[in-house]
Amino acid sequence: MKTIKKLTLLTALLFTATNLAAQIEGASEKRSGSFYSLFGVGFPTDNNNPREYGLGISGVSLDNMDSNSLQNPAMWGKNAYTTASSGFNFSKYNTSNSTSTNVNTLLEAGYFQFT
Repeated sequence: MKTIKKLTLLTALLFTATNLAAQIEGASEKRSGSFYSLFGVGFPTDNNNPREYGLGISGVSLDNMDSNSLQNPAMWGKNAYTTASSGFNFSKYNTSNSTSTNVNTLLEAGYFQFT
């Protein structure tokens, strides 16, 4: 009977928990560099090439030094060269009505990874 009560309580706690992640992605991007990086600069991102996409699930274990992928962490320690990748976001909005016209442009850094 005690075991059933304990399991019921544990199940209720698991279903009511809102965040059971070891790392919160947004917080780690803003506050510090990745611990996966040799230099602790940037954060890991998924940069897959067409070859990996074409292989499907077998592309996860592809031994490829040209791309830093989050899907195969065993390869991260094997990389002998320093690799860097970055991305930027550019957006432009044009709005107009019968009396006015407005143009909004935004250029921002998307991500930075240096391993």
